[in-house]
Amino acid sequence: MLKPFLQWLAITVAGFGALGGGTHAYLSTHPARILVVLDTSFPMQASWPQAMAALQAVRERSYAEFSLYTEKGVLHRWQPTLALQNITPYAPRDWSKLDTIRNSRESAEATEVIVITNDKTDTGLPGGWDVQRLN
Repeated sequence: MLKPFLQWLAITVAGFGALGGGTHAYLSTHPARILVVLDTSFPMQASWPQAMAALQAVRERSYAEFSLYTEKGVLHRWQPTLALQNITPYAPRDWSKLDTIRNSRESAEATEVIVITNDKTDTGLPGGWDVQRLN
């Protein structure tokens, strides 16, 4: 009775190990590409701690590469970490560069686009983008 159980256990452990190792190898070589667009306008000052928490949650994702934009322009292109570079809110909110972001190489390559803002108005963001509206 013990021998069939041990055989089953060995096959099960080997199968799960192979599946887990294969998944890890695939995801390591094919990471998700997450484009983050951060609103860095003056109105974001009140929501800045929430914005940093939202960025930290994105930054902790496994098997991912990140590109970071603000509504004003690019901060960094694809890299394995989300580099915040001492960002602070400045200047008025300006969504006029959304077309530049939408038409960027990073937007075309992204598997997910996340926008972090406290703007409650319709910003004209494309469908399919994950808009995280802060308080």
